[in-house]
Amino acid sequence: MKRINKYFAMFSALLLTLTSLLSVAPAFADEATTNTVTLHKILQTESNLNKSNFPGTTGLNGKDYKGGAISDLAGYFGEGSKEIEGAFFALALKEDKSGKVQYVKAKEGNKLTPALINKDGTPEITVNIDEAVSGLTPEGDTGLVFNTKGLKGEFKIVEVKSKSTYNNNGSLLAASKAVPVNITLPLVNEDGVVADAHVYPKNTEEKPEIDKNFAKTNDLTALTDVNRLLTAGANYGNYARDKATATAEIGKVVPYEVKTKIHKGSKYENLVWTDIMSNGLTMGSTVSLKASGTTETFAKDTDYELSIDARGFTLKFTADGLGKLEKAAKTADIEFTLTYSATVNGQAIIDNPESNDIKLSYGNKPGKDLTELPVTPSKGEVTVAKTWSDGIAPDGVNVVYTLKDKDKTVASVSLTKTSKGTIDLGNGIKFEVSGNFSGKFTGLENKSYMISERVSGYGSAINLENGKVTITNTKDSDNPTPLNPTEPKVETHGKKFVKTNEQGDRLAGAQFVVKNSAGKYLALKADQSEGQKTLAAKKIALDEAIAAYNKLSATDQKGEKGITAKELIKTKQADYDAAFIEARTVYEWITDKARAITYTSNDQGQFEVTGLADGTYNLEETLAPAGFAKLAGNIKFVVNQGSYITGGNIDYVANSNQKDATRVENKKVTIPQTGGIGTILFTIIGLSIMLGAVVIMKRRQSKEA
Repeated sequence: MKRINKYFAMFSALLLTLTSLLSVAPAFADEATTNTVTLHKILQTESNLNKSNFPGTTGLNGKDYKGGAISDLAGYFGEGSKEIEGAFFALALKEDKSGKVQYVKAKEGNKLTPALINKDGTPEITVNIDEAVSGLTPEGDTGLVFNTKGLKGEFKIVEVKSKSTYNNNGSLLAASKAVPVNITLPLVNEDGVVADAHVYPKNTEEKPEIDKNFAKTNDLTALTDVNRLLTAGANYGNYARDKATATAEIGKVVPYEVKTKIHKGSKYENLVWTDIMSNGLTMGSTVSLKASGTTETFAKDTDYELSIDARGFTLKFTADGLGKLEKAAKTADIEFTLTYSATVNGQAIIDNPESNDIKLSYGNKPGKDLTELPVTPSKGEVTVAKTWSDGIAPDGVNVVYTLKDKDKTVASVSLTKTSKGTIDLGNGIKFEVSGNFSGKFTGLENKSYMISERVSGYGSAINLENGKVTITNTKDSDNPTPLNPTEPKVETHGKKFVKTNEQGDRLAGAQFVVKNSAGKYLALKADQSEGQKTLAAKKIALDEAIAAYNKLSATDQKGEKGITAKELIKTKQADYDAAFIEARTVYEWITDKARAITYTSNDQGQFEVTGLADGTYNLEETLAPAGFAKLAGNIKFVVNQGSYITGGNIDYVANSNQKDATRVENKKVTIPQTGGIGTILFTIIGLSIMLGAVVIMKRRQSKEA
């Protein structure tokens, strides 16, 4: 009866999990021992893992497991099952009252052998995983061999995913059975003590799914949409498909949606969404995160941290949030939906797709927190130098540098490997790109700022030396490469014009407004910002310079006074253009002509209309150059992809042979303009004629009398 009871206990434990085995207790001699326990990590398909055989002691092939080695893995665990390397396991006791795991302490220099075993078979313990009997499952089918000779009692072999190196093209271990492995040593079957036991914890593998697109409910117009995805929303099946490119004007609010599926059984130590927008987009002020597939809710500042600046955001799950997610994912897939928006701004480059690139970092290793460093400008400048630990600037990487004054973002710039030129960041601050993610901020106040970097898939080390910020990036090789779905894009367009006379001479000082097909005028949305206040002042200065030139006589306009006056117009025009770029964050269409944006031809007759969506528009001249008649009608023009650089009838830059601008021609006024010498001559001649007429009339009247 005693032996029957022992077998019944053994069978019950094996039925619970194929690796849970009971000791035979006192029926065996004290010296009876299980010398080794070899752990084989088995990867199964989800369908095989969920079959009723597991947990249990009989495989899919009908063979019974008795604690020894299983030779036919595919037969026992199902087709496609295989032993895998890189899973980390440690030998432990049960948790203590505080919940801390008590590990079997390893012998120095031999991580698979206990340091000390007492006479009663109990080992020396530790709560430090780095001191535990532990290791990674090796390549091949030899398994991870724990030396267990002399150990007695209940133990478990726990999996520590944060120390695992398994990564199958981004797929990590997910749903599991027989994890942890519960064993009682010595381990026995119906034949007695198993001297060399084998256990088989099982897992499926998975990686998250993610996609990004315009939100379904958008009012955008597609420029290109080969896959008809403009209003499809986020869909995992479209992860690698080309999304739509929409056309938009400056000020257009663009809504986005990101969906992420966390598969059942997943557990992560790192989960971070990193969104980086190009400089032509301004991030909105909020990001909404909603979870489905669970009753759990995930709260900002508790379950995740959210950092937002003008160039995007970082959303990182906290330890509490990851624990809540692990619990929720034990029974079902969990889906997160992120919604947010961006506004097309004045930095949008004509015919250049503006985008925001999102990446999902995930894995079993904790990620690094954002590093910030205080920096004080030298003469209003902060130089940023970028280095990479492997010495190579990678392709396909987006980087954002952010300057903060306390908690307020002062400036954010988005860079790629090929970024160049000077980027206007507003409020007089610019970033001059020197190449390979390096450059300098200018226009800063001489006070302390906090500088940080946002980049996905890399750790950042920020150092300050001699007023120069050096940021070194090291690739996160502990976790899978971040997932990066294709992203939708937005383009703005424009048109260039040249003002001339009938002979083709270029004319300065002509002013225009733009109307849409509904007859409304293009204007900057009034917001009383410092940028718009500056723009208004620059507009007054430009108008005054033009008026001063027009008041000159024809002779003076051709002489030194005219040259000086034109140079002043040129300077004021440049000032106005710079202020306009900084202020044009939002366009709107209005009926009030007085508030419309004014476009003025420069000393080369040039002006351009930019930041518009595809469509047909009209130019209305409001002020003609001195000595020329104002155009009586509107000039129709079409804006589309390529209209800024093709389809013209005159070179924007004289003699460039580009034909990239539209000629706007004015005719000479036959009646001289006010303020010119011709006006004086005209007045004298007119008065003489009138006086002559009076004399003749008087003579006739005298004769008739």
